[in-house]
Amino acid sequence: MSGMTRKRSGRGPRAGDNGSHWISYSDMMASLLMVFVLAVVYSVYQYYSMLEIKTRQLNEQQAELDRATITLVQREEELEAANVTLMGKQEELAAIQIQLDQQESDLHAAQSALKTKEEEQALLQLQLAEQADRLAAMQTPWDLNCFAEAVLLSLPDNMPDLEEEGRRSAQVREIFRTRLEDLGVFVYPSDANFLLCDFGREVRPIEDALLKKGVLVRRCMNFPGIDDGRHLRLAVKDQASNDRFINELEEAIKCVESH
Repeated sequence: MSGMTRKRSGRGPRAGDNGSHWISYSDMMASLLMVFVLAVVYSVYQYYSMLEIKTRQLNEQQAELDRATITLVQREEELEAANVTLMGKQEELAAIQIQLDQQESDLHAAQSALKTKEEEQALLQLQLAEQADRLAAMQTPWDLNCFAEAVLLSLPDNMPDLEEEGRRSAQVREIFRTRLEDLGVFVYPSDANFLLCDFGREVRPIEDALLKKGVLVRRCMNFPGIDDGRHLRLAVKDQASNDRFINELEEAIKCVESH
């Protein structure tokens, strides 16, 4: 007992320690345990903090992945729709190609038929030319019928009357020509019973105005060289008929000029 007392007294503060104390073994273990607990708590805190950060990062990555997945699905749907459209276009192109092939086949058939028709037409033209040559060889030059022959045979006996009629016709023609020139119409020289007139402008309106009055004239559209629409071929009739025509023509010209 006295020994324990001595031991305990040996653990007490010694002289010269300046107020420091000895820490017991249990106190030291308790302190170490507390430090360990604090370290464990801090580690657990750090772990859960890191876990929370990682979880939040994983959630953000998952959200980004979900958005990327949605975008990918939309792109796949768009691609599928584009493929469907493309297949429809390909089917249309195939149908058009079939139509083009059919049209090309029809065109070739039409060209072949046209070539055959042209060959047949050329053969017919050759046959017609041969027939025309044979007919021309069979015809006699200056073929006259009995009526024309009778007129020709009677001409010598009626020459004075014919000459007198020719002089009267020339006078009527000259008067007709002069009155046409007074209207500003150029009249070509003529010894026949008609006059070729150049009006110096389009005569279709004048022709239409005369037609409304019941007067028929002939444009020279089928005569090479004077098919410019400015010429009329006017018949020389008796004096009274010519005067009526001049009056109608003058009114037609005034009507056209007023419009």
